[in-house]
Amino acid sequence: MVAFGIIVGDSIPHVLAAVFPGLGDIPVLSLLTNRRAVIVILYWASAILSLYRDIAKVREVVLGVSPTWADGK
Repeated sequence: MVAFGIIVGDSIPHVLAAVFPGLGDIPVLSLLTNRRAVIVILYWASAILSLYRDIAKVREVVLGVSPTWADGK
């Protein structure tokens, strides 16, 4: 979980800064170009999602769907 955050945190800020050159100038979105901020955001997101023991609950959180919508009822 931590290794995923570090690997993505090392690559995503550089990619986002190359694709969107002015991203570092926008106050809140400049966090996406900061390596440490991306690692912390990914770590907390994965830690929160790993607290769910049932994969259906994780699907609800990630996709924003309830099981009744997914079953077509």
